[in-house]
Formats: sequence, structure tokens, C-alpha cells
Amino acid sequence: MLHDVLTFKWLNGAIINAYSKHLQHRDFSDRYISTTWFPKFMLNRARGNTKSVNDLDSENVTKKTKVLARVMDEYFRRDKAYFPMHVNDNHWITIVMHTVKEEFQILDSNSKGAISQRIRNMISTLRAEISKDIMEANSTLEAKKFQMSHRGQ
Repeated sequence: MLHDVLTFKWLNGAIINAYSKHLQHRDFSDRYISTTWFPKFMLNRARGNTKSVNDLDSENVTKKTKVLARVMDEYFRRDKAYFPMHVNDNHWITIVMHTVKEEFQILDSNSKGAISQRIRNMISTLRAEISKDIMEANSTLEAKKFQMSHRGQ
């Protein structure tokens, strides 16, 4: 893989994932760095290829954390979430979700200021899937039954 980078060939997704994992271990308390499989999964789920992020076995995400904790960590505990995305199977971009600003930003070395309709569609789909993910986490929380007791004085 590294040979491809050094000889200016295609940048493999595994390299992006390795660097993303490296960045996750740094002290970035204001941002979440996603690996490439998560946004790809979200887009595939929108196409009907997968039902729920809880069905995802990649990196044992469901074993590492509970749904609600994962959603809070990825979307709300930090100011920004970075999602690397592969466009047209030949170019990498990063979509940044600014939680505080309530906006998405595209980091694209090829954009020249213009955003293609394909990338706009990817952002729209990712945004909808993030909303769906949040709603699934909320329904998980609502599904839990808490026993209430009344204590007299």
C-alpha cells in the first residue's frame, strides 16, 4: 500500500483508515475522525443495502459501545465530525459536520470552489442517514423500560 503512495499511484482506502485511526488516538477533544467504512455504510444503507448501523459488524462497533453512547460521541460531544468519502472511485474528499455551526463543509483539493451535484447528493444522503442514526438511538433509549418506585416518608 505504501508503495502506491510513494510512486504517486492511487491512494488506497486502507491508508486513509490507518491515518484516521492514528488521528483518533490524538487529543482532539473537539472533533471526531471517522474511518472510511462508516460513511460508505451510511450511503449503502440509504440505498437499501443494509438495514441498521447495529447490523454492522465492521470493527465490532456494536461490541465496543452502545448505540446511544456511539451516536453521542460521533455527533454531539465534539464540535466537528470528519467523514472521508471516496468519490467516483478515484478521488478522496472529507466532509466535515460542524455541530455548533449546524453546517457541512467539503474539503476537496479538486473543487476549485464549485461543488458537484454528485457531492451535494452524497452530503444530502449522509445528512439524512445521520438523522436516521440519531432517531434509531432515540428509539433504543425510549424502548428501555425503567421501573419507578415511590418512597414514602
